[in-house]
Amino acid sequence: MTLPRVGFLGCGEIARLHAGCLAEIGVGVRGGYDIDTKTAASFVKDFGGESFSDAEELCRHPDIDAVYICSRHDSHVHYIELASREKKAVYCEKPLAMTVQGALRARKVADRAGIPVVVGFNHRYSPGMRALKREIDARNGEIDAMIIQFATVPFLNGWAGSVDEGGGVFLALGSHVLDLAGYLCEDTITEVKAMSALKRYTPGGLPDTCGVLMRTQGGALITAGAHDFGMPIYSTSPGNNVNVTHVFVKNAVITGKTTEVVVFENGETTRQDFAGTIEEIWGYREINRRFISVVLGRDASVPGIDSGLRVAELVERCRMNADLNGTR
Repeated sequence: MTLPRVGFLGCGEIARLHAGCLAEIGVGVRGGYDIDTKTAASFVKDFGGESFSDAEELCRHPDIDAVYICSRHDSHVHYIELASREKKAVYCEKPLAMTVQGALRARKVADRAGIPVVVGFNHRYSPGMRALKREIDARNGEIDAMIIQFATVPFLNGWAGSVDEGGGVFLALGSHVLDLAGYLCEDTITEVKAMSALKRYTPGGLPDTCGVLMRTQGGALITAGAHDFGMPIYSTSPGNNVNVTHVFVKNAVITGKTTEVVVFENGETTRQDFAGTIEEIWGYREINRRFISVVLGRDASVPGIDSGLRVAELVERCRMNADLNGTR
């Protein structure tokens, strides 16, 4: 079996997490491109390959089989187009696109090229969320209500919170929340109500916190919130509370985090605990393993380009509804 060779468009912190996961399974990095040449040079020094002068050159290189897009959000669709021209498989960090129109364009070019595209909804694959999904499925997935909270350490005061490059809280964090809602509750979301607020950053900028209420076709209510008001001791280590989800299903209440699942049912409490590095407990290791399986032509359940489009559509509905409610 010949493992694929990969190239990175965007060589920052997230690219390093992916490259480390790939190294664990023997996948080599052939090179990287970044708008900051020093970042690219440091990346290839640590993970191998060469630093490319532009994204198109990297995509054209015959020794690269798959492309990781770990760049700013506004570049994702363009880079998918470049990779599609060269028939390269794509791993694209979320969001797939800044707009629904962009997501549709990405799907069109990828479908025309016949390439697989996996969207980086890694939080599906934290050990806690995978265990939570198993508990839900064991009860026939009949969810009555679900509450999802996503709280990261502060970062929306940078490019992720900008209008042109990041898209603010709905794209930068809401994408993960909306994907988790669809992953855990497979019923179609029919109604969306949203509000957002700018609490901490530059007045006149994009919101840094949001709340969303969704109703599914079967009548389940999903309440979701996202913001970057967390702190390392709470969100990451040792708290591991970046994602806290409560599911009410049949006669059970199931609470899941990245590192644990607790089931309250029939007067008893059962608990599963998980440990590991950030690569493991945030799902990076598992989603990379699945992506490489897809590149090798194996059957693997992954968040594909249709998942990215579905989330883009939900994000747009949230934004429009927040505007109608007098918030941004």
